[in-house]
Amino acid sequence: MVTLVKFCKPEHNILNKCHEIRFGTLQDYREMNPSFSIADQDEGREYTDIISADPNTTSPEALKIIPPAWRGATISYSRVETTFPNCYIWCCSKSDKPVSPEMGLKFHKEYTSYYEITDAFRFCEFLTGLLMNFITSSNFADSSKNILQGLSVREMGEIGVQAFHSPVFYVPEKKSEINRGLLRTYEENVPKGLRPLFTKLDKYKQENEYRFVFIFRHSRRGTLAVRKDPVQIPILPIAYI
Repeated sequence: MVTLVKFCKPEHNILNKCHEIRFGTLQDYREMNPSFSIADQDEGREYTDIISADPNTTSPEALKIIPPAWRGATISYSRVETTFPNCYIWCCSKSDKPVSPEMGLKFHKEYTSYYEITDAFRFCEFLTGLLMNFITSSNFADSSKNILQGLSVREMGEIGVQAFHSPVFYVPEKKSEINRGLLRTYEENVPKGLRPLFTKLDKYKQENEYRFVFIFRHSRRGTLAVRKDPVQIPILPIAYI
C-alpha cells in the first residue's frame, strides 16, 4: 500500500513539537545553490522547440505558445521558454508501507523523522486555509503589488487561492516541440496549464514526489506572483490528516 509521507528533521515534525510549516517557492528552488539535492533550475519552467511553423497552417494549440510578435512569420529552429508565475509549493513523497525513519536518509542525512498524510484533500484544504490567513501584501512580488495597489476594497475580496495536488511526473526533458505547425507535448498526463508545476526531470525520480501547489489569483486580473522567499507559517501541532 502506498501512502504520502513527509520525511524531515525531528524538529520540523508538525506532529511532534514543531509549531511552523514551511512553504517553498518555484523561484527559490530555481535559484538555490546547485549543491543542494532539492535545487532545480527548471522548477516551474518548460521549453518548446519550434522546428517549423507557418502562420497559415499552425494549429491553434501551437499558436498559443508562439510569442505574439512571431505569429505573422514563418519560424524555424527557435526555442520558447515559459516560466510559471512564482507561487507556493509544499512537497512530500509517495512511499510504500510500512514506513520507517531510515527511508528519509536518502533525501538528507538528518531526515530521521516523518509524518504521514492520510487524506490529501483535507490536508490541502488545511494548507490553503493557513495561506489565506497568513499571507499579506508584503508577500507578493513587486509586479503583483502594483496590481494590488489599484484594487478597491471590494475588488480585494476577489483574491483567492487555487490549490492543486498530484504526483509529480518524471520526464527525460521538459520540452515540447512544434513541427510543421503541430504541437507535440512532452507529458500528456498533466493539463497544459499545470505541466510546468507537476513535471520534473528523470534525475529526480527517486524522490517519488507528491506535490501541493498554491496559486494566488484575482478573478479579473489573473495570477498574482509571490516573492521568492519561502514562508514559515505558525500552526499548532495537528493530528494525522
